[in-house]
Amino acid sequence: MDAKQVRRHFSLLGFTFLLGIAIIYALNYVMEQVCLWKPELVTDANRALILSVLPMYLLGMPALIWLVRRIPGETPVQHSMKPGHFIQGYIICVPLMYGSNIIGLIITSVIGMLKGSPVENQVSTILDNTNLGVIFFVTVICAPIYEEYIFRKLVVDRTVKYGKSVAVLLSGIMFGLFHGNLNQFVYATLLGMFLAFIYVNTGKLRYSIGLHMLVNFMGGVASTWLLRQMNLEEITMLEQAGVSEEQPMTVYMENLPGIMMFGAFFLLIICLGIAGVVLLVLHRKKLVLPRQESDIPRGKAFSWVLCNAGMILYCIFWIGKIVYQLL
Repeated sequence: MDAKQVRRHFSLLGFTFLLGIAIIYALNYVMEQVCLWKPELVTDANRALILSVLPMYLLGMPALIWLVRRIPGETPVQHSMKPGHFIQGYIICVPLMYGSNIIGLIITSVIGMLKGSPVENQVSTILDNTNLGVIFFVTVICAPIYEEYIFRKLVVDRTVKYGKSVAVLLSGIMFGLFHGNLNQFVYATLLGMFLAFIYVNTGKLRYSIGLHMLVNFMGGVASTWLLRQMNLEEITMLEQAGVSEEQPMTVYMENLPGIMMFGAFFLLIICLGIAGVVLLVLHRKKLVLPRQESDIPRGKAFSWVLCNAGMILYCIFWIGKIVYQLL
């Protein structure tokens, strides 16, 4: 295997993604200027979210897809996934998603304490003020379809010939960095690796798209709706206002059904998380991807895959953006 040829391949992939991202940011910049010219367009949170993702989904990501598709690739061998295995796949996604999300929140909280101000969670802020229908359309329909096609199919198809493990790891890392903030980087990376593992073993994108949709629905739509049923904002405002204890208690009782539903949802997530960890332990041997003759030699993957101009610039760009978000 020619090391220079392998490095050139991954460097080209990194440069191509960087060019696609530059197009996305250029389109977003144009939209920002339009919104500055017509500020009434973004006075509503729903329109603001739609306008923020419209350039990316309509033009930016299609351009990125067109660019990456020009690089030769090969689809993994296709296999069907039984419904029971799909359900187990979702259960495994739960601890990967919520466990790593907690780790990310802890890290950002520590950084916030060190710098004297909290690290803004932009995703949480957007979800708090947006209509559930808009959230569903963006996070459950658009995001999974585009992201799975780009970071699973396009990345895996163009790297799997150098090893399934290489394809899975790179897919997760590039996906995690693409989110551009530390709050999402940890869980997006781990979840991206698992979804890439599903795709590389089935060769069928619909399974990873379906799992991604379920994860986003539970974490973005269902949880947001349940939080709103609790009416925490009103309770917090009353407590901060220093009113008598009876008033917050009255609000608690009025929103008791919502509080109970969220408690049930929280318990469900805990149970699924425990079950997911058990499944990971039971199936740990199946998560080890077999090596093939065409794989990059042992000990060479990091230097060949990531230590090239294209991938280094891709990583530097996103790491810089993550650091800027922390500051």
